[in-house]
Amino acid sequence: MSNKDFHIQSSADVLLLNYDEKWPEENYKNRFGESMQREAKKLNTPKWAVIDDISNWPVKTPSDIDKCCDLSETLAGMGFQHCAVVGHKYAISKWMMKKVIPEKVDISFFDSINESKAWLESLGYDINFS
Repeated sequence: MSNKDFHIQSSADVLLLNYDEKWPEENYKNRFGESMQREAKKLNTPKWAVIDDISNWPVKTPSDIDKCCDLSETLAGMGFQHCAVVGHKYAISKWMMKKVIPEKVDISFFDSINESKAWLESLGYDINFS
């Protein structure tokens, strides 16, 4: 794995995602999807959430968006119910996340990780990450 990559931290029922600046996109799709599914299974809870810090998440091609949609649908089938998106500064990023996240998952947008944690905590999620 590269020194510049994506990172997944977990609490009892929340996955926190962030990406290094200029992280390598080649071959990340399979690794990212596999990593997300593996971490979701470790949560071992019927409902869970994601904090997705997309500040360094590159804009995707239509093909990449389709793959992200497929992954999100799979994760929703595994209990993914809430998504807190951080770093939605650009309208295209907000549009992309609304497209990627299934309608059955409640999505909200925040300016900071702390705001996203407060929202998820208000919904009863554990926001203490290992």
